[in-house]
Amino acid sequence: MFKPPTIEEVDAELADLESRLSEFNRLMARKQTLLDYKSVLARLSSNGSETAHKEKAPQGQGIETAEAAKQILAGVPHMSEKDLPHEAVKLGWESSGSEKRDVRRFYAAMHRQEDVFEKVQGMPGTWRLKK
Repeated sequence: MFKPPTIEEVDAELADLESRLSEFNRLMARKQTLLDYKSVLARLSSNGSETAHKEKAPQGQGIETAEAAKQILAGVPHMSEKDLPHEAVKLGWESSGSEKRDVRRFYAAMHRQEDVFEKVQGMPGTWRLKK
């Protein structure tokens, strides 16, 4: 016969889940820190692993946001505006250090050039080059 869990059992399971979710959030924050660090190292190193695959912009000449988006989207069918800044850094685009600000920069740059970029229908926050 089925016996429903008690309030104490539910509270214990909720506490366990909260603890596990806290560890997950800590791991996600560490992952982002390492990705940011890797990006900085790649920009500082003339022979970093990312620079071997992409041509690096000359020192002191950052790539414009819209141009970075064009170059990235030319090689893929579409991409989320949240992923564009990470890819753009590989091309020499300079991040502000704030993920939210960088996403807004890409949104604004692509939104202003509606003859070049378009949103993908049914995929919020996803863009592609106009055909």
